Order: sequence, then structure tokens, then C-alpha cells
Amino acid sequence: MEAKLVIKNFGSIHSVDLHLGNVNVLIGDKEDDNSTIAKILAIVKMTKNVFEQEHELEIIQTNDQKFIQALEDYNIKTGLRKDTIIIFESSIYYIRFKPGQVEYRRKLLEVIHQLERLNANKSEHLTELNATLKSIFKTHRNAYRRIQEIILPSISMSAELMETVYTYSDHLDTIIPFLKTFEQETLTQTPVYIPAERATLMMLNPATIKPEIPPYLNAYLETFHNSPVQEYDLSFLQKKLKYVHNKTAKQVLYSNNKAVHLSSASTHIRNTLAILLPAIPHKHRSIIVEQPELHYFPVTQYALLKELFAALGYDSIMADDCIHVYTTNNPLILSAITNILLASKELDTRQVENSTLKAGKSIRDVYNILDAVKAIVPMFSPTVKLKAFEVKEGKSYSIIDPATHLIAENIIDEASVKLDTEFDKIINLIRQWWRIFER
Repeated sequence: MEAKLVIKNFGSIHSVDLHLGNVNVLIGDKEDDNSTIAKILAIVKMTKNVFEQEHELEIIQTNDQKFIQALEDYNIKTGLRKDTIIIFESSIYYIRFKPGQVEYRRKLLEVIHQLERLNANKSEHLTELNATLKSIFKTHRNAYRRIQEIILPSISMSAELMETVYTYSDHLDTIIPFLKTFEQETLTQTPVYIPAERATLMMLNPATIKPEIPPYLNAYLETFHNSPVQEYDLSFLQKKLKYVHNKTAKQVLYSNNKAVHLSSASTHIRNTLAILLPAIPHKHRSIIVEQPELHYFPVTQYALLKELFAALGYDSIMADDCIHVYTTNNPLILSAITNILLASKELDTRQVENSTLKAGKSIRDVYNILDAVKAIVPMFSPTVKLKAFEVKEGKSYSIIDPATHLIAENIIDEASVKLDTEFDKIINLIRQWWRIFER
């Protein structure tokens, strides 16, 4: 999954240009800017609330009323300026907003209509048909897998099959309706937005919520309270810790069999469940989490990210048009992402097919190492695209080192260096202090 988000002249944001991957991290001292970017991303990902989807129109020019209402629902309408521009583009659709006008292009639908035109005179356009199908399957891997299950369930997914994709051109009467359904499903999946206020919000009763709470927080509360998760093992936080939702209450069970209502549990436990319970049932949607590090010790922050990645699973993170975003002002989150990047970069399972094992080594040795790495980093793969950006003074900068493809060391080390420098200064001043006095 790759996409692009451009924001110009919105609130204190001057120019943000993000080339997004499957998993994205936004870091910066000014959390308001990170939050604004995350909310705008949530808005452009909730197309069913902003545009009509019933008609098979490839391009829609419309007024900005619904888009501005979405900005208001997310409590960021005040950032709107006369020269604001917001652009979002993925392989599925394109949106361009400016005050007074919104352009919406359904890119995948354009390709589907092209398939229909080519299929009307198939014999003359077979080569172009094959090339179009191959491009769709390469871009939309989930759609490819599902089509494969329908048409050729006995053939394994392989590079060879991709090269001989012409076999699918005989099944366009099945493929085209499927792709239309797939496009509709993708457009109508609203993202799961998990706000920074989650640990406090989850204690509110949805039936007594005051109307002044912004709609996006109400939506989060509804998703949290309606979560179908009945049990969850929280032993990654504390031994024999478990969440249980029975008919009467949401409870946390401790190792001594003591049960407490979720509202009485410690803040870091509430925060953990405030992220996991809404996210897991909707893991095939885009997920946006504000400040996942809140209320945690550093080691627990890393444990939570690992647990979240493991719970969501590789397939959901790689789902077509799904984007996972984490906003933070903590460099330790970047260290966690660096571990995933490092494992994904160096342990490329595709190398196994083209490499010769040393004498005395077997393929079992390869997979033993991969299993050991997965125990440390649940989600790593050379095909997962992780991106990281620093938002500073209203602009965005990629913080992936182009040479190593890892997070730039100076970004991670900046906080530690500052602390070490100040520590040294304090030690020096203490020495000067005692030189003033006789001992």
C-alpha cells in the first residue's frame, strides 16, 4: 500500500507532503500538528461520508459542504484558510479539496471501466487486457488473492503465475463484477481513529454523553463500547493478567484471581485496552493511533506496539488501501520502528530462493532464525512499507536514512544527547559550586 497526502496552508501547517506506506509514524514537538494531519487523513479515508458512492461516476466535482462538516466533526475546522489545499491519492481514488470545491476521482473504477471496454472486443485487445489485469493484480494483492480463490483455488500464488496472468482473461465475466464489489467495499470502510483522550473517554457512559463532545470522539466511544472482543490475554503487560467482558461488565482479572471493573484498573491497562479493543475487530481498516506511548514506561511502550502488530497480523496491515498511522513525540517509538525496519531489510526471505547454503546448514536453520526474530518483532517483511516523518515548524520531512533505509540515528539520539549534555553541564556547575566554599 502506497499513498500520498498533501496539506498546504491549514492552521499552523504550511506544507506537508507525505508519501505513505503500510505503517507510518509522525513525530514532532508540536503534537497539535501531528494530530491535525492524522485527523485530515482520517477524513480523506472516510469517503462514504463525504461523497455519494451509488453511481458509477469516475470523476465527481462537488461543493465542499460535506468535507467542511467532516473538518468540524473532527474539531479542526478553525484551521481552514482561503488558500488551503488538501490532496490525497492512492491506487483506489484521488481527492483534491480547496475551499468551495472538491474533486473526487475513483481511479480503480476508471480501470474497471477500461476492462469493460476492452472486453467488449476482446480478440483485438487481448494484449492490453492482459497488461491491465496484471497491473491490477500487482497493485491490489488482496483482490488478487480473493480472485485466485474464486477462479483458480488449486494454483499457488507465485511469480510464475504473475507472468502467466493471461489465464485470467477468460474469466472477466467473474472478475469485473468482483472488482466493482471490491472497490465499493474499500471506499465504504471508515478508518478506526483512536484519540489521545481514549483512557478518559472509555470511562464515559455512551448513553449519557454530552452533545458538546466532538462527533469523532463519540464515534470512537461507540466503537470501543461495541467491541465484540470477549477475552484478551494481557500477560505482555503483567503475568496472568486478562481482560474479560461478560454480560454484566468489562473486567480485568489479576494473577491472584482478583477481578476489578475496567474503570478501576490502572491507567496503562485502560490505555492498552482503549487501543486494542477498537482496533482488533476492524483490523482490515485503516487505523490511526494518537500518542500510543501515553501512560507507559519505555519498555511497555515497545511491548504494546509489538502486541498491536501481532494482533492485527500481517495480512491486515498489508490490506489494499489500509494505512496505519501513529503520532508521537517520543523518540523511543522510533527505536521500536527501527527494529522492524532492520529485520525487514536484512532478513529478506526472498533471498532464500536465490542463495546457496553453507556446508552443514539447512533450510531449517534459516527458518529457526526467522522464528526467533518473529518472537522479537512480530511483524516484519521486506514487502511491508514503513515510513517515518518529522513534522517541524509546519513542514514535514522524511526521517528515513536513504543510505541505510532505517530511521536516521540523529533523530533517535537527539533526546539522549540533549539529556547527556545537560547532565554534563549540571555536573560541571556542581563542581564550580563546591569550589566557592571551603570544606
